[in-house]
Amino acid sequence: MGKKSKKNENAAMPMFQGGPLPVPPVPFAPPLGAWKQTGNQDGAKDDASEKKENIKSTVKSFWTQKMDMRKSTIENNKEQWNKFFGYLMEMQDTFTASLPDDLSSLPYGQLFCMAPKDVMKRLKEFEEMANQHFVEQADSFADFCIQGEKQLYDFVSTAMDSAAKKDDEPEEEKTSAEEAAAK
Repeated sequence: MGKKSKKNENAAMPMFQGGPLPVPPVPFAPPLGAWKQTGNQDGAKDDASEKKENIKSTVKSFWTQKMDMRKSTIENNKEQWNKFFGYLMEMQDTFTASLPDDLSSLPYGQLFCMAPKDVMKRLKEFEEMANQHFVEQADSFADFCIQGEKQLYDFVSTAMDSAAKKDDEPEEEKTSAEEAAAK
Protein backbone atom coordinates (compact mmCIF):
# COMPACT_ATOMS: atom_id res chain seq x y z
CA MET A 1 0.00 0.00 0.00
CA GLY A 2 2.97 2.33 0.38
CA LYS A 3 3.52 2.66 -3.35
CA LYS A 4 0.86 3.92 -5.71
CA SER A 5 0.88 2.91 -9.29
CA LYS A 6 0.96 5.53 -12.03
CA LYS A 7 -2.32 4.20 -13.30
CA ASN A 8 -4.04 5.06 -10.05
CA GLU A 9 -2.49 8.57 -9.88
CA ASN A 10 -3.67 9.45 -13.38
CA ALA A 11 -7.10 8.00 -12.76
CA ALA A 12 -7.53 10.02 -9.56
CA MET A 13 -7.23 13.42 -11.31
CA PRO A 14 -8.72 13.26 -14.81
CA MET A 15 -9.65 16.97 -15.00
CA PHE A 16 -6.01 18.12 -14.62
CA GLN A 17 -4.71 16.07 -17.55
CA GLY A 18 -3.90 18.97 -19.88
CA GLY A 19 -7.29 20.60 -19.41
CA PRO A 20 -7.94 24.11 -18.07
CA LEU A 21 -6.92 24.78 -14.50
CA PRO A 22 -9.71 25.45 -12.03
CA VAL A 23 -10.39 29.11 -11.16
CA PRO A 24 -9.96 29.97 -7.48
CA PRO A 25 -12.91 31.66 -5.78
CA VAL A 26 -12.97 35.46 -6.16
CA PRO A 27 -14.04 37.68 -3.25
CA PHE A 28 -17.10 39.84 -3.73
CA ALA A 29 -16.65 43.32 -5.17
CA PRO A 30 -17.12 46.26 -2.77
CA PRO A 31 -20.43 48.14 -2.90
CA LEU A 32 -20.79 50.84 -5.55
CA GLY A 33 -20.53 53.76 -3.16
CA ALA A 34 -17.18 52.63 -1.80
CA TRP A 35 -15.26 54.01 -4.81
CA LYS A 36 -16.75 57.50 -4.69
CA GLN A 37 -14.49 60.20 -3.35
CA THR A 38 -15.70 61.92 -0.26
CA GLY A 39 -14.43 65.12 1.20
CA ASN A 40 -13.04 68.26 -0.38
CA GLN A 41 -13.29 68.36 -4.17
CA ASP A 42 -10.66 71.11 -4.27
CA GLY A 43 -8.24 68.62 -2.78
CA ALA A 44 -9.03 66.27 -5.65
CA LYS A 45 -8.34 69.05 -8.15
CA ASP A 46 -5.08 69.80 -6.36
CA ASP A 47 -4.14 66.12 -6.56
CA ALA A 48 -5.00 66.05 -10.27
CA SER A 49 -2.96 69.18 -11.01
CA GLU A 50 -0.13 67.78 -8.89
CA LYS A 51 -0.24 64.55 -10.91
CA LYS A 52 -0.24 66.53 -14.17
CA GLU A 53 2.79 68.52 -13.04
CA ASN A 54 4.50 65.30 -12.01
CA ILE A 55 3.82 63.78 -15.44
CA LYS A 56 5.01 66.96 -17.15
CA SER A 57 8.26 67.02 -15.17
CA THR A 58 8.79 63.31 -15.87
CA VAL A 59 8.30 63.85 -19.60
CA LYS A 60 10.65 66.84 -19.52
CA SER A 61 13.37 64.88 -17.72
CA PHE A 62 12.90 61.99 -20.18
CA TRP A 63 13.31 64.32 -23.17
CA THR A 64 16.36 66.07 -21.71
CA GLN A 65 18.02 62.75 -20.89
CA LYS A 66 17.22 61.47 -24.36
CA MET A 67 18.69 64.58 -25.98
CA ASP A 68 21.82 64.38 -23.81
CA MET A 69 22.29 60.73 -24.78
CA ARG A 70 21.81 61.55 -28.45
CA LYS A 71 24.35 64.40 -28.28
CA SER A 72 26.91 62.23 -26.49
CA THR A 73 26.37 59.45 -29.05
CA ILE A 74 26.95 61.91 -31.89
CA GLU A 75 30.12 63.21 -30.26
CA ASN A 76 31.43 59.67 -29.65
CA ASN A 77 30.70 58.65 -33.25
CA LYS A 78 32.46 61.75 -34.54
CA GLU A 79 35.47 61.02 -32.32
CA GLN A 80 35.63 57.41 -33.57
CA TRP A 81 35.38 58.54 -37.18
CA ASN A 82 38.22 61.03 -36.74
CA LYS A 83 40.41 58.30 -35.20
CA PHE A 84 39.57 55.89 -38.03
CA PHE A 85 40.26 58.50 -40.69
CA GLY A 86 43.58 59.37 -39.02
CA TYR A 87 44.61 55.69 -39.07
CA LEU A 88 43.56 55.43 -42.71
CA MET A 89 45.69 58.44 -43.64
CA GLU A 90 48.67 56.97 -41.74
CA MET A 91 48.36 53.71 -43.67
CA GLN A 92 48.13 55.63 -46.92
CA ASP A 93 51.23 57.68 -46.00
CA THR A 94 53.12 54.46 -45.25
CA PHE A 95 52.11 53.05 -48.63
CA THR A 96 53.03 56.31 -50.39
CA ALA A 97 56.48 56.26 -48.77
CA SER A 98 57.14 52.87 -50.36
CA LEU A 99 56.41 54.13 -53.89
CA PRO A 100 59.26 55.26 -56.18
CA ASP A 101 59.87 58.93 -56.94
CA ASP A 102 60.65 58.56 -60.60
CA LEU A 103 58.80 56.97 -63.47
CA SER A 104 61.79 55.12 -64.93
CA SER A 105 61.60 52.35 -62.33
CA LEU A 106 58.03 51.44 -63.29
CA PRO A 107 57.18 49.22 -66.24
CA TYR A 108 55.54 51.34 -68.90
CA GLY A 109 56.47 54.37 -66.80
CA GLN A 110 56.67 56.59 -69.85
CA LEU A 111 52.87 56.24 -70.25
CA PHE A 112 52.24 58.10 -67.00
CA CYS A 113 52.55 61.85 -66.72
CA MET A 114 52.92 62.00 -62.88
CA ALA A 115 55.01 60.08 -60.41
CA PRO A 116 53.10 57.65 -58.15
CA LYS A 117 53.97 59.64 -55.02
CA ASP A 118 52.52 62.78 -56.56
CA VAL A 119 49.33 60.92 -57.48
CA MET A 120 48.98 59.59 -53.94
CA LYS A 121 49.61 63.06 -52.46
CA ARG A 122 46.88 64.55 -54.65
CA LEU A 123 44.56 61.68 -53.74
CA LYS A 124 45.22 62.31 -50.05
CA GLU A 125 44.37 66.01 -50.47
CA PHE A 126 41.12 65.05 -52.17
CA GLU A 127 40.26 62.54 -49.45
CA GLU A 128 40.89 65.11 -46.70
CA MET A 129 38.67 67.64 -48.48
CA ALA A 130 35.94 65.01 -48.94
CA ASN A 131 36.22 64.03 -45.26
CA GLN A 132 35.84 67.66 -44.22
CA HIS A 133 32.65 68.00 -46.29
CA PHE A 134 31.36 64.66 -44.98
CA VAL A 135 31.88 65.71 -41.36
CA GLU A 136 30.16 69.05 -42.00
CA GLN A 137 27.16 67.30 -43.58
CA ALA A 138 26.97 64.80 -40.71
CA ASP A 139 27.03 67.66 -38.18
CA SER A 140 24.33 69.48 -40.13
CA PHE A 141 22.13 66.37 -40.19
CA ALA A 142 22.65 65.79 -36.46
CA ASP A 143 21.70 69.41 -35.72
CA PHE A 144 18.61 69.02 -37.91
CA CYS A 145 17.52 65.92 -35.97
CA ILE A 146 18.13 67.57 -32.61
CA GLN A 147 16.18 70.70 -33.63
CA GLY A 148 13.31 68.51 -34.83
CA GLU A 149 13.21 66.70 -31.49
CA LYS A 150 13.25 70.02 -29.63
CA GLN A 151 10.32 71.24 -31.71
CA LEU A 152 8.47 68.01 -31.02
CA TYR A 153 9.09 68.42 -27.29
CA ASP A 154 7.83 72.01 -27.43
CA PHE A 155 4.73 70.85 -29.31
CA VAL A 156 4.00 68.13 -26.75
CA SER A 157 4.64 70.54 -23.90
CA THR A 158 2.23 73.17 -25.26
CA ALA A 159 -0.38 70.47 -25.96
CA MET A 160 -0.10 69.27 -22.36
CA ASP A 161 -0.40 72.85 -21.12
CA SER A 162 -3.48 73.53 -23.23
CA ALA A 163 -5.05 70.24 -22.12
CA ALA A 164 -4.37 71.16 -18.50
CA LYS A 165 -5.96 74.59 -19.01
CA LYS A 166 -9.05 72.98 -20.57
CA ASP A 167 -9.36 70.60 -17.63
CA ASP A 168 -9.00 73.44 -15.14
CA GLU A 169 -11.83 75.51 -16.72
CA PRO A 170 -15.16 75.42 -14.89
CA GLU A 171 -18.00 73.53 -16.59
CA GLU A 172 -19.87 76.75 -17.50
CA GLU A 173 -16.90 78.12 -19.44
CA LYS A 174 -16.45 74.78 -21.23
CA THR A 175 -20.03 74.73 -22.43
CA SER A 176 -19.88 78.37 -23.56
CA ALA A 177 -16.63 77.67 -25.40
CA GLU A 178 -18.17 74.58 -27.01
CA GLU A 179 -21.25 76.59 -28.05
CA ALA A 180 -19.05 79.32 -29.53
CA ALA A 181 -17.11 76.70 -31.46
CA ALA A 182 -20.35 75.15 -32.73
CA LYS A 183 -21.56 78.54 -34.05
